[in-house]
Amino acid sequence: MKIGYRSDGECIYKNKKGLYEISIPKSCFKNFDQKIIPDHFVHIFSKNTSLLIGDYLEKNRSAFLMSTKRAPLRGQEEDLDYFLVSRREPFMTVRSLSRSIEDFFKTYGDQTIKVGGIRIHFFRDIVATSFLKQFPGAYAHAGMLLLDSEQTMKENYGHLQPKDALSLWQAHNENRMNRTGF
Repeated sequence: MKIGYRSDGECIYKNKKGLYEISIPKSCFKNFDQKIIPDHFVHIFSKNTSLLIGDYLEKNRSAFLMSTKRAPLRGQEEDLDYFLVSRREPFMTVRSLSRSIEDFFKTYGDQTIKVGGIRIHFFRDIVATSFLKQFPGAYAHAGMLLLDSEQTMKENYGHLQPKDALSLWQAHNENRMNRTGF
């Protein structure tokens, strides 16, 4: 994803209100054939998230410039136009990002949760599963959240267990008791 507005590709930029936006053409999505995905997806980040993005860009772009003492790499200047700063040449790809995430979780993650770490696609699973645990049966909404079909949500992320339903039922009953004074 490049920094600065570009009408023809994935980009992140600051809008007139000072908030960061991402803009992604439909053709860039893995599941671009889904009807739910608009021709050009745009998301505006909150003020707090925009501040964090600005801070990240400022720190990482300058850190990248200062960390290389050797002759400039071919394409280095172009690297600085990308949102994810990388020392890899010419820039961090989806595959190298996924590998970096996997290496990070292999090193720092709880191996009892997922042996060997997770890759980039697992974030999708985490979002869908946590959403569906909080809103059981909301497959259509989960599909909208992940820009995918309701059927895909049911087939791939609907792995809730009876204990999930029981915990929701218990929370519902406790809420009712608290309101009635029991």
